[in-house]
Parts: sequence; structure tokens; C-alpha cells
Amino acid sequence: MKPLTIVFLLIIVVFFSTLLIIQRIMLLDNPGLAGKSAGKDKYSCRKKSDPVEPGSDVIHLTDENFNDKTSLGVWLVEFYAPWCPHCKKLKPTWEETARKLTPLGINVAKVDATCEKKSKKQVGVDGFPTIRVINKGEVSEKYKGDRTYPNFKKFVEEQLGIKL
Repeated sequence: MKPLTIVFLLIIVVFFSTLLIIQRIMLLDNPGLAGKSAGKDKYSCRKKSDPVEPGSDVIHLTDENFNDKTSLGVWLVEFYAPWCPHCKKLKPTWEETARKLTPLGINVAKVDATCEKKSKKQVGVDGFPTIRVINKGEVSEKYKGDRTYPNFKKFVEEQLGIKL
């Protein structure tokens, strides 16, 4: 081989190797870019027990417990993606909502829709976050208002036809 050909081949190898490294770095920073593999790393898809975090009133639902739990009582459920900026921003408000609605008999939960595909499909999640009321297994329309505790409470009241 000629020296120029070897240099050219080396440049191509370095170029494509660099592209692969950049792609892997981008996927680590934003797993949502991975398409079907989004959320499939060990951390985000491990099965978590209730509640999500110590001291939290938010219940974590999985494909394994979704139907059993939501068939009993009233649930306000957020379907989220760990990489979603809107979902991350909602977290403190969702915690507040759980803290205030749980004593009123409303279960507040979240579902990692990047992992819990069966529950996501069953409810018809097409974006993040998706919020629904589930009353004894019956799924409400999608919530479309401002993401604040008073509005979440009002949504539950409207779906149930009661005043909390």
C-alpha cells in the first residue's frame, strides 16, 4: 500500500471512531435520544418499591402492579420519562400534590413510561408528562391545564364530580 492510502484510511478510522464516541456521550446525557432503547439502563428501569423516595407520598407504579392498584380507589397518575425536562420540573409540584391529596383519599403515583410499556400503552400515553385520573380502573381524559397543585386538585374534583 502506498503511504498516502494508509494515511487516508487512518483519517477515516479516526473520524468514525470520534463520531461513535460523541454519539455515546450524547446518549449518556440524554437517553431519550436513543429511541427504543431509551430508559433501558439498569438505573432507570430497575423496579422500585413504594414510595419512590423515602419520605415521599408519591407511589411508583409498574406494569406488574398497575392494574391491581389502580382498580381500587382513586389515583392521580403521572406518566413520565426520566430524561424529560418538563417531568423534572414537575417533580416538586408532584410531591406537593401527593402530600396534600393523599390525606384526602387520593393516591398520587408516577409511572416511568420509558420502562413500563404495557401501562403506557394501556392508558394511551403519547407525550411527557401525561397525567390522568384513574377511578377504580376507569381512565379519565388527559390533563391539559397548568401544572400546579390547585389545578391538579380541581382536575380530580371535575373527574370525580365531587368537592375535596
